[in-house]
Amino acid sequence: MYKKLLSLIFLSSLLAACSSSGDGSSDVTGGQDLPDNTVPGDNVPGNNLPDNNLPDDSIPDGCNVVVDLRNGPAQCSSFATADPVAVPAEVLSQVCSAGGTPAAPTLIVIGDSFSQGVSDELRTRLGESVNFCTLSSFGARTDDWTLDVDLLDLGFGVRSIAMAILQRSQDAQVVVSIGAPDVGNDHLALGNDVYRKVHCDLQSIFADFRSASPNVEILISGYDIPNINPGFESQRFSVSCPVATAQQMNVTLIADPQSGEQIIEFPRCVNSVLYGLDMVFKELAVDTTDVRYESAYGTLQNLSPGNPDLDRFADPQYYRDCVHMNPAGQSRYVDALEGLGLF
Repeated sequence: MYKKLLSLIFLSSLLAACSSSGDGSSDVTGGQDLPDNTVPGDNVPGNNLPDNNLPDDSIPDGCNVVVDLRNGPAQCSSFATADPVAVPAEVLSQVCSAGGTPAAPTLIVIGDSFSQGVSDELRTRLGESVNFCTLSSFGARTDDWTLDVDLLDLGFGVRSIAMAILQRSQDAQVVVSIGAPDVGNDHLALGNDVYRKVHCDLQSIFADFRSASPNVEILISGYDIPNINPGFESQRFSVSCPVATAQQMNVTLIADPQSGEQIIEFPRCVNSVLYGLDMVFKELAVDTTDVRYESAYGTLQNLSPGNPDLDRFADPQYYRDCVHMNPAGQSRYVDALEGLGLF
């Protein structure tokens, strides 16, 4: 691989530092061991986060998510056969900068609309040094990929298209941000099983990628804490971010004592659900050949990457709505992914 350092719907949540036990489970409680219940990031210059520090015993028990990927049966989605041979070069030219027969190394970005922000920043930084392919779609789920759904309205499933690109590429990397729509929509119904589902689906998808290109490198770029702060509107529901999140995730709203606006009473009840994906991604990187993961959770809170504070939401200066980064957020987030070792 030609390595070159990079300086690298609806998100329902994210967790904090993951404390893994020998049985493969992780209690997503988040945060650091700080005296006097201090919240990380309070004294970081430029941190625009509201003060929402609450004692641990005031947070509902259900807001601390436990992710257990090993003690129970796998929860796999249905898996449809992909047909990369059938995908013509003219279809690839609609998603790849170098068309169907790339000479340069190939970088494929797959996932939901959060991955689109990662894609936009990477394309800006890498320019024409790689054959850049984007297979991101708003609200994309892992089971859309296992079922090979035509998310891009090109007449072919996204997994077939990705495999066709990989078959034509001698030197390829795949950057992945997917799983948040699965968790956000299904956690209330499935509980811990939703994490097993995402884990199993991604293992199957990655195995198909390797069958198409045995030397492919898979880089999980993941997610960060969302911006469920007042003053922003949900792109999906056209209501404020706190109201939209409360409706989707069945969490409690209260009036902000200073502004009177509605806010989420316990941000941890939202953040811990999706930060459970951090454990899924870490397990995939340990158990799966040629898969790397760099946790960026906390980056958009002005904290060190991989060490988020679950008791508050992201710094609003990095978002354009509840879950989609603006250019400043994209740049800061991709900087945190430098350790993935992209082209």
